[in-house]
Amino acid sequence: MSQLLSMTDEELIALARDIEAGQVFTMGEVSLSDRAFLPDIFSDIGSFEGGLLYQYRDKAIEGVNLNGYPIFEESCVLSSEQVVQTFILLFSGGER
Repeated sequence: MSQLLSMTDEELIALARDIEAGQVFTMGEVSLSDRAFLPDIFSDIGSFEGGLLYQYRDKAIEGVNLNGYPIFEESCVLSSEQVVQTFILLFSGGER
């Protein structure tokens, strides 16, 4: 099952920078018409209750994709609050 992790401000900023650098695949990269594939892309999501699903691209199952999307056996979740906190940190230069 995907994990909602407790993350420090520094970890959230590092994750955001990794997303920006293309090292992380997020559910935001899945087109609206393909959203039905989310349980197949992030195979462990179970009951997703909001926030952001993501995983580092190097953890994708090698050689397997669905409609061009990578497939992951494990995924991570940022809560809606963590997503907002990350944007606040990024736009404030790391200060709350």
